[in-house]
Amino acid sequence: MTNKINVAVVAVSNKKEQGWIKCQTLGGKSWNDLGMHFDKDKFASTFATPGLFEIEYSSLTSIETGYTSYLVENATLIKAFATILKG
Repeated sequence: MTNKINVAVVAVSNKKEQGWIKCQTLGGKSWNDLGMHFDKDKFASTFATPGLFEIEYSSLTSIETGYTSYLVENATLIKAFATILKG
């Protein structure tokens, strides 16, 4: 099952096999930041710059550990922070 959300992506890492983004939900939906994994081959150019994104994601939960992680299924850049700051 995929979910869709608009987020502010504030950090991107490509250090491991899967990429990882750190993001914050918009509109006060969550006080916590989120981490999501992504396929680097598919999304490296999409997450080339921090900004506002519409993201479709799936939730991967391990019943054994109780650990939940999120995987980006689709992502669209709404607006880069550099563009917003230029006015």
